[in-house]
Amino acid sequence: MAADQELFDAWFRFADADRDNVIGGADAVSFFSRSGLPQETLFKVKRRREEKAMENRWHWFYER
Repeated sequence: MAADQELFDAWFRFADADRDNVIGGADAVSFFSRSGLPQETLFKVKRRREEKAMENRWHWFYER
C-alpha cells in the first residue's frame, strides 16, 4: 500500500503543474494530453468525469 501511495503522490506532483495542490482543468488537460491516449479515449475520460460530478451534485442535493 505504501508503494501505491508513493506512486499516486508522484503522479499528483507531476499533474499539478502550478503547484497549488489542486488538479484543475488546465492541469488535467496538460497531464492527459501527454498520455498518448487517442482523442476518443480522452473524450470518454472527460465525459465520465463530468457524469460522476453530476451524480455527486445530485446525491448532495437529495441528501439534504
